[in-house]
Amino acid sequence: EDLEVKTLEDIDAPSVPSNLQFNIKSQNSEAVNLYWSQSHDDSGTVIYDVYCNGVKLGETNNLNYIDSSFNREEINCYQVRAHD
Repeated sequence: EDLEVKTLEDIDAPSVPSNLQFNIKSQNSEAVNLYWSQSHDDSGTVIYDVYCNGVKLGETNNLNYIDSSFNREEINCYQVRAHD
């Protein structure tokens, strides 16, 4: 018997991460812990890009990210985007 193996193309983007929240460790902390609800994807592999004020801080496959460059003197606008 011949065995045929096919790789299925991942054509669906993951769902949008939701429920983005944060906490600051202490009043004098220069780090903020961001966390969010899981995205869903048909391939099962999701990478999250984390942005602050439009600048990409990094990426993770976890449901949280620590921004160690947090500056409480500025207004910070965080965004998380999911991709395969």
